[in-house]
Amino acid sequence: MPKKLKKRYELQKRYSFPVLKVFPASDQIGLDLLRLMAAYNDMQRIAEWMNAHQGPSPVDPIAKEIAKGRLSMQYRLMISYLHEAFEVIKQMEQLPNFQGIEDRLDQEGKEALDTLRRMKRSQIFSQIEHIRSKATFHYLRSYFAKVLREFRGSFEKPDKPVESVVIFRGSGESIETYYSLPDQLRNEISFGITPRENTRELLEQMMVVRRKLILFLNSALVAYMTGRGLAGEFKKQ
Repeated sequence: MPKKLKKRYELQKRYSFPVLKVFPASDQIGLDLLRLMAAYNDMQRIAEWMNAHQGPSPVDPIAKEIAKGRLSMQYRLMISYLHEAFEVIKQMEQLPNFQGIEDRLDQEGKEALDTLRRMKRSQIFSQIEHIRSKATFHYLRSYFAKVLREFRGSFEKPDKPVESVVIFRGSGESIETYYSLPDQLRNEISFGITPRENTRELLEQMMVVRRKLILFLNSALVAYMTGRGLAGEFKKQ
């Protein structure tokens, strides 16, 4: 076994627990913790997908075009799942018994929750909402039209019209097609024709907040289990 793989395997820990005893369907805090786990799992898979494609940029222009579109999609998905996690936390905080969970958070969990709350109140969060609703989960005719008009005003020249590409790979029933223009348009919907100054900050903050989310989630899970006298139900395998 390669050393890096072996080290990662040795760091893994596995715990089991009785599902319905720990997470009864009637417990709203437990349900919200499960919803946060789902959001975190989705973000973690996107991060692993991104890491799998790290390395030197492709030299081939077709591969380069496809890689750009994939990275854009990965960022938009990550940002959108982050938005959904914030929505879950907002709803969890409104539950009457959330205060008991917050009181039992460890220091890391409390600091992580403070960071998440600051992020929710920041200007960047409005951009997260915009990307989630207008460029990821919905294909809004009005926004595609708006960006095409901005394309015309910003880039179209009488002697050099704006161009995009369609890429075909394979043939027959196995043919794969990549349309570059929709990704270009959704990038503009997300980040503007001229990238906003806070775009880099948004992407950096997104990765920080993902780490804060897992710190809060793990701490909240311990607080939830402890408060219900179920800490002993998590058994190391």
